[in-house]
Parts: sequence; C-alpha cells; structure tokens
Amino acid sequence: MLNFSLCGEGDQFLAFLHGISGSSIWWADTIRSLQADFRIAALDSLGHGLSPRLTDEDTKDVFGASYQAALTTLKPLIAKFGPALLVAHSMGGAIASYIAWKHPELVRGLVLAEPAWLDDEQRQLFLDSVPDSRVRTQEWAENIEGAIHENQAKRPHWTQNQHITWAYGQENIDPRMIAGVVSFAEPWQDVVGGLTVPTTVVTSDGADCLLGPSRAAEIRELGNPNVKVAFFEGGSHATVPDNPAFFETQVRNMADTLK
Repeated sequence: MLNFSLCGEGDQFLAFLHGISGSSIWWADTIRSLQADFRIAALDSLGHGLSPRLTDEDTKDVFGASYQAALTTLKPLIAKFGPALLVAHSMGGAIASYIAWKHPELVRGLVLAEPAWLDDEQRQLFLDSVPDSRVRTQEWAENIEGAIHENQAKRPHWTQNQHITWAYGQENIDPRMIAGVVSFAEPWQDVVGGLTVPTTVVTSDGADCLLGPSRAAEIRELGNPNVKVAFFEGGSHATVPDNPAFFETQVRNMADTLK
C-alpha cells in the first residue's frame, strides 16, 4: 500500500496522482481550493514521499510496479467512496489513464496535466537523460535550499509553497525511480483511443511540454469523443502551478459533467 492522505467531505471522490520526483503535497494548493466540495485522496507514488521504496523486483518494470501499487491502494478507497475522478500529472497521468483503460469500472473521469503519453522519440530522450537526471536530483536533495533558490529563479511566478512542495519531492524520491521511461509500454494511441471515461487533457506550448500543440492535434485526430484537450498559452510541463486557476476550472468542469 502507498502512503496517502484524505480530506474533504463532498459527495464526489477525487484521487490525485503526482509526477516523477513529486509527492502528494505537490497538490497542496489545488486540494486546499477543492476540499470544501469534494472527498479527496492524494497518493505518494511508489518510491516517492512516504511510500515504500522500490524492491529489486520493482526495478525490472518501474512503471508496472508503480501502476500496480496505485491500483492496489485505490481499490479499497473506491470501494468505500465510489468510483474516482482521477486528477494527475505527468507520470501520474500515465498511471491514471492506464487504470481507466484497464479498469474503467473504477474511474468516473480523468483530468490529466501533461500526461506521460510518450512516443518512441520521447522514450529515447528520457532514457538518454537518466544519468544526468540522477546526478541533478542527488545534488538538489543534498542542497535543498540551493534547489529552492534555483527553482525560484527558473519559475518566479510560482508561489513559495509551490517551490517548497517541489523541493520536498526532489528530497524524498528513491533514485531508482529515475529510470527513464515513466509510462506504459503500449503505443499511447492505443491507450488514449481506448479510453471510455470522460477525459480532459491539459497542456501548453512550452518547449518542455510532453504534449503541446502538435500532440494536442494528434489527440484530436484520434477521434475519441471521450477525450478533449484544454490548452493555454505560456505554460510549461508544470501546467498545474503555472496556471492553477485554469487547471482547477478543468477539474470543477469535469466534476460538474459527472454529476
């Protein structure tokens, strides 16, 4: 079982899944805005935050182990509170969409910020970047004050709380999680084209966006009526802290649709 926190008393159940090098508290500002209206669970993914570290067996398939751990943790919560609206970012978006694809009975809808729906080129880029990513994450973990200052310079529009929650994730990740490929093995088109639950995908136009305008067009061309793209200009892969009001609106709109 993964570590998770519960809050709120609303009728609709929301479950939050973060991205690589994140944690459940990465969603703190969003959850604070939503908790008066929803029942919310926020998970620390496998190898992140206060959740268990990876076993040697887990390292053979990091995404598969992360997916299975999230599914195992969510099932009793869904049994208690009902099918979930999954709200997720990056790696968490890949996990959430895979759960919805494999177990649609557990999921009412998806709101995904820059989900890690990787094509072959992106997979190779992630694999190539593993050594540098591990060194950088270790340096941040060993000098968290310096990491926060670096992030403040890079993202001056973020709140202080957003910088702190980002740094907490860097400090509390199993280094073996940084394995390159943080998504399912199947072609992303198969998973996205097969989604049967209402899905909103949030992306922007920054150079580091996994989706961006071109992938947004490809998603629309798949013709799945359950999947829509919500786009805003001037953001990065970190679409949630870049434009929190826009993202919260997408969550509330989806929740209204599911009533």
